Amino acid sequence: MSDEETDPDESRPHGLDESVRETIVAVLVEHDGKLERPSEPLDLGEGLRWVPDLVDTGRVVHVELGEQIPKAFTRRLRAARAGDRKVVVATKAEALAFETLKLLQELEVTTFELREDEEGTWHVSGWSSVADWVAGANMALRPAELRELVRQCLAVAEDQTRTNHARGHAYEEALCLVFSQVSWLKVHEHAYSNATEEIDIVLLVPCPPIPVHLTSGLPA
Repeated sequence: MSDEETDPDESRPHGLDESVRETIVAVLVEHDGKLERPSEPLDLGEGLRWVPDLVDTGRVVHVELGEQIPKAFTRRLRAARAGDRKVVVATKAEALAFETLKLLQELEVTTFELREDEEGTWHVSGWSSVADWVAGANMALRPAELRELVRQCLAVAEDQTRTNHARGHAYEEALCLVFSQVSWLKVHEHAYSNATEEIDIVLLVPCPPIPVHLTSGLPA
């Protein structure tokens, strides 16, 4: 029996109406003009083929509105990443199960966050990583979830086979995750560049916390 029969190459997640998918794909193309519909299936090796929702020269885009990415798509996302393609997943923050969030970080995806307003119009926000998404969207994580995502980042930061840039960036993302869960801090920018330098993380204090008195007696 062929791979298509046992692991069908369908492009729609369970429960997503095809008309909704077409609307989302059109919104994504409008948001990012480099994306287009694939003209033919991608050959991912070992008999695995896939028609992503959108592609460009280096990226594959999968639209997922369920709580978890079905196994057939997970296989294809992993294979695409192993083939040095950049994986992008378009999804809604409120629909995510933590296992899906962990998978997205493992695959080092960039994300398109989808939001549908009261009039049924879809809006898109782009995030360069799961850590930036968690911080920028003010996602609340359980302590165990935070530890797991930070562990994934630190594993990359300590991987001697990765470039210095990738390792340093992973360490910054671990800090973004930690700071994002501090109630009186907000991660305002990550890898912010001004006229003279790059600042790893810019933090804001959106409301004054309870003053902390230093040993000198001055409030901090």
